[in-house]
Amino acid sequence: GFLKGKSALQISVWLDSSNLSPDAAVSIEINTNTQNGQETLFRIPVETSDRMGWRRVDAQVSLGDSQQLNLIIAGITAEAKEGELFVDGIALNLIETSLAKEDRFRTAARVAVTIGNNRNRNIVRGQIVKGSSFWDNGYGYDNAVDGDLDSADYGKGAAWHSQRPAMQQWIKIYLPAVEQIGRLRMLNASAESAYRTREYKVEVSTNDHEYTEVARGVLPDDGHTWTEVEVRPIAAKYIKFTGLTGYNLEYAVGLKEFEVYSP
Repeated sequence: GFLKGKSALQISVWLDSSNLSPDAAVSIEINTNTQNGQETLFRIPVETSDRMGWRRVDAQVSLGDSQQLNLIIAGITAEAKEGELFVDGIALNLIETSLAKEDRFRTAARVAVTIGNNRNRNIVRGQIVKGSSFWDNGYGYDNAVDGDLDSADYGKGAAWHSQRPAMQQWIKIYLPAVEQIGRLRMLNASAESAYRTREYKVEVSTNDHEYTEVARGVLPDDGHTWTEVEVRPIAAKYIKFTGLTGYNLEYAVGLKEFEVYSP
């Protein structure tokens, strides 16, 4: 019902680029994924100047059949030799066909594989994460990719713990663009065995529909031994870690940190 008749997505964002160096390139990026597996990336350049302070930037992109939408990821990217970009007040609105302004549509660019030159770049750090369940506030999905390795208070704020039972619980990481991956690093939850993953698998996809398993194994029953796995180089935009079983099936699976690197 709500999505019926919507043909465009409008984004409004307040930003201040006055502190960026003259070489800066700023853009709004909107990624859409539909139920049939189609993925589209919209990249909208934003004018920058050291004479501009806070200002609102508006953009609009065509969605096609909005009822087929699976997810929307929107963000701001900036490249500059130095300086800071300040962003606030991002708003997304679905627009009815009758209100869409054709002259504000930007050309959609298909997602392309980008191969990173830095093998030591952890491509999942700080990315969007969803999952099957989490134990309580402070044990959410994003803890698994935040770089925090603290073990205090059962890893609260630093580890992901699922709900019961400790079977088939998962987290899924959404990358902003397709990447080539070739190496995984995993660190189990530090709380105690009842919150640790035993058997796991890792799957990847470029469309969030068709997944390929790239790794499967057993994590050690402690919170300080890293498990590192080399995988066949493969393109990925969605990376799914599944705790198949925990060390105590009546409790939870968990993960303190999950890292992914280029080949």
